[in-house]
Amino acid sequence: MYQGIKQEEIIQVVDGSADRMYEYDGKQYPSVTTIIGSVLDKPALTPWAYKTGLEGALKTIQQEVASMPKLADVKDYINNMTIKQLKSDVKALEYDIDSKKQEGGTRGLVVHEWIEAYANGESLPEVDAEYMPYINSLSQWIEDYEPEFVISEWKIVHPALGYAGTFDGLVRIHNHPPRKRHTDLTGKLCLIDYKTNNEGRVYPEQHLPQVEAYRFAYEAMGNPAVDEAIVIGIGPAEKDKAKYQTTVSYATIDIFAPILNYYRQREVMRLANPNGRKK
Repeated sequence: MYQGIKQEEIIQVVDGSADRMYEYDGKQYPSVTTIIGSVLDKPALTPWAYKTGLEGALKTIQQEVASMPKLADVKDYINNMTIKQLKSDVKALEYDIDSKKQEGGTRGLVVHEWIEAYANGESLPEVDAEYMPYINSLSQWIEDYEPEFVISEWKIVHPALGYAGTFDGLVRIHNHPPRKRHTDLTGKLCLIDYKTNNEGRVYPEQHLPQVEAYRFAYEAMGNPAVDEAIVIGIGPAEKDKAKYQTTVSYATIDIFAPILNYYRQREVMRLANPNGRKK
């Protein structure tokens, strides 16, 4: 359908916006992650935000109290504490949700840079100690599945449907690890995308429409059909035990289509009412 499209013709737009956009043939297209992230609720976000808030408040109080030599000072601090002041202290100490989101973005970038270097046979980048548990889990996944990397960080665009993006890679799997009960992927060509989180989990309602959108556009661009689209959730290894989850997509492009349609309709309404709220 779009066999003439070349990688260098798809350009990611860098303009400081939180939304990721791509440009092809003089037109701009929203990324798959932008479309899904602005339409679907993240199932893990609410409990994560609640937990992060409690942890931030606890650490802030502990730090403040630790610096107080007298019990009377502690009591006075507790009795005069307000939600507004506590929120301000949490933010100042970077225990707040925005700081944690930024930390998660850095973690994902580190992991993706590492796997891209590995896939391309390049020297592996140095990784800070705090992110090494994620690299250890990813390394174990590689050892377990023996993937042969065909391409990595591949840009796609679907001009007719109006979206673009970048998926993490295309691999041929050469091993099925013992005691893994899911689909045997041995010998299959798989489109893959990695997700890093503390649980090492894949969230199907959020992640599977994403890889299906990638697969659909990739094949529409005249590339050979892939056997499977998979998502790998990468978490921090604990006590030398890897934490990862491999999920084979059971979705189709029909799952992504209504998400895309809703995004389009909302953009139409936003442009018609520029003074309205974004969401």
